[in-house]
Amino acid sequence: MEIFKKRQGTKKLGIRFGDNDFYYMCTAFLRVLLPDESYTHRSGQNLTFTKAQVVELFNGMAPSLYLLKQNCWEYDAGLLLPSYLTITEKDVYLDDEVDKFAVDHNNDHNGEFFAVNFTTSVIWAV
Repeated sequence: MEIFKKRQGTKKLGIRFGDNDFYYMCTAFLRVLLPDESYTHRSGQNLTFTKAQVVELFNGMAPSLYLLKQNCWEYDAGLLLPSYLTITEKDVYLDDEVDKFAVDHNNDHNGEFFAVNFTTSVIWAV
């Protein structure tokens, strides 16, 4: 009998952020979510995300990731960031929803949809 069963985990995750000027911030967010066996608690278990969890993580991390990976402190945007760099659950796509969005928006290459495949560790934008 196994005490800890390996969870199936989320296979793909996509976020839609309506401003395509934030490529570095959004891809940095997805990169942080990739499993890294060297420092992941309970290594070997794939994370399963809910949309609410992704929203909480993104909205909490986005201002810092923006400063570190996008803006690099070129100007003071501290007051703007918390209110602008947010998503809601309608902006989060999980597993098959990622593929459906990519197919449905195949000709809308505006760069406002960012996705990660946790199986292959590939991150892309549409």
